[in-house]
Amino acid sequence: MRGRRFLSNFTAIILIYIALPVDSHAVQPGGQAGGFLRLGLGADRLAMGDCGAALVGGSMNWYYNPAGIPGQRMRQASIGYRLMSLDRSIMYAGFSTPLKPKAGLAFGVMRAGTDNIDMRDSNGNRFDMLSQSENLFHGSFGLQPHPIVALGISIKWLISAVPDILEDEKNLYAYGMSMDLGLRLVASPKLKFGLQIRDLGGKYSWETSELWGDERGSTDDDLPTLIRAGAAWNPIRDLTLVMDLVVDPDRAGDDADAVEPRFGAELMRRISDKNRLALRAGYNGKVITSGFGIDFDLGFTRAEMNYAFYVEDIAPDAAHLIGWVFRF
Repeated sequence: MRGRRFLSNFTAIILIYIALPVDSHAVQPGGQAGGFLRLGLGADRLAMGDCGAALVGGSMNWYYNPAGIPGQRMRQASIGYRLMSLDRSIMYAGFSTPLKPKAGLAFGVMRAGTDNIDMRDSNGNRFDMLSQSENLFHGSFGLQPHPIVALGISIKWLISAVPDILEDEKNLYAYGMSMDLGLRLVASPKLKFGLQIRDLGGKYSWETSELWGDERGSTDDDLPTLIRAGAAWNPIRDLTLVMDLVVDPDRAGDDADAVEPRFGAELMRRISDKNRLALRAGYNGKVITSGFGIDFDLGFTRAEMNYAFYVEDIAPDAAHLIGWVFRF
């Protein structure tokens, strides 16, 4: 019975890690911990090629560069959902607000998971269906000490859950923490630059003695530290062109794929006195991305609905993202 339980647990672990919601982007290898942290966030940013290091005003500033948070003019509440093939999904909910005179604060929660994992024993007999999840809680702060310079920091707390893997069908948890640093420069009203260092000192810590025995009780999985540099240019009114360069410094020099350029554009048009339409497109280093956004005036608040679409390079179907932002 104990042997069957061990084989069942081992099978479940293999199935879960095969199904983790990770991407095969060159600088985001699926073999490294915390793959869901590097998939991009926000339908508006994903539609623009997963660019955002130099942008401000969006609800996902904390993710791409916390130094963009002080550029917010209004409080924002945001929710987002990404549906991917193979029963994977990512959800986010957060809140951000400007702080006088020139600062900003953001916090939120993110969940990435895989559902409907078929759990079988060593004989191929099905005995359970599982769902795996990785979760993030963040607190972010940005400060603009000078009109052309802004600084930011994000602290991220991580929880990874492997379900029903211990005795009495208890979950196995790993806990982690990482930090992002950001810098933003305003070269001119039409040209901005951004720099982010992501997941400094980040790691997951596992306590697995209950599963494997005391001799293999503790394990740490390091998160790769990435550098993102970007620029945003407004050549004409209502048109924004962006470019981000994402670098894995541990592989730079040895692997040409360790440097990944990304491009995007947004065209904003007013379609009525109270509504605007944004058309977006980009290239995220692997595939073409596209999407749109509609801005609403609800009287008591302004709302923005964003949608993004792209075909995953490692999955059989496309990914769809939808997000809502409420400004007040």
